[in-house]
Amino acid sequence: MKMRRNVMILAVVALVAFAGSAFAHGHGGWGGGHRMGGTDAALCGEGGFGGGPQGEPRGQGTRMMGKDVPQAIRNLMNEAHRTNLQLRLALTEDKVDAAKAKALFEKAQELRGKIALWRFEESLKRKAPAN
Repeated sequence: MKMRRNVMILAVVALVAFAGSAFAHGHGGWGGGHRMGGTDAALCGEGGFGGGPQGEPRGQGTRMMGKDVPQAIRNLMNEAHRTNLQLRLALTEDKVDAAKAKALFEKAQELRGKIALWRFEESLKRKAPAN
């Protein structure tokens, strides 16, 4: 009886260790698992502002969809990143300034929309037949 219990405990520990390592490797999610973040990942299209798949910094001259990202879009990405950091900082205060947090959130949404529009238009250029 004791042996059976020990085998079961060992099997559960092995399963948890295996599942944990598979989760840490992180296939899937935005950016193919390089980063599993939500906000920054959505901004860059490849999983955030961390290092890229080949080690290039994201948001700083990153290649996106096979083309160089224009400086204006990189500036928007950097501004969105800064705004998100400011929002996160504002939300850590003991007494959150709701008006400031809402303004930062709306600014971040606006920036995300502009970046998403650019990405959509780039996708259309690549896939739509030339007229």
